Amino acid sequence: MTPDDDVMQAIREAAESLGCTVDPIAVTDEMRQAAADLLEAAEAAICEASGDVPRALVEFDPQSRRNDNPWSHRQADPLWLLTPAELEMVPDGTVLVSIHGKRVTKGPHRSEVGHPDYIDGDTRFGMLAYGLLDSQLPPRPAR
Repeated sequence: MTPDDDVMQAIREAAESLGCTVDPIAVTDEMRQAAADLLEAAEAAICEASGDVPRALVEFDPQSRRNDNPWSHRQADPLWLLTPAELEMVPDGTVLVSIHGKRVTKGPHRSEVGHPDYIDGDTRFGMLAYGLLDSQLPPRPAR
């Protein structure tokens, strides 16, 4: 996936969240630049959030699905988004990172709107906006 593919996907997801579709031909340079700027800001926030995030003790490998594609290829510590089913398998106390770089701790307050650890259950393409950083996952066995 190229950086432009990431930008176009961000534009499509933003349009979908508004109940619209976007014809790639109708995407202007200004729209493309605005989406690229938002992605860059989100990735910078994720990088900032990634410092000293504890390892996650999960019994599944989020890297093994979606054709080995993290949320974005443009950051040094890729974010692997979770499905709602995978979130249920994540032990309470695990630190998750959102696509905007916000850290939350999975626990009993995750469904309380307004709580700092609230996790919105909204999905795009089956994935939550929260996940685990590559550095949090157990090392992958060599293939």
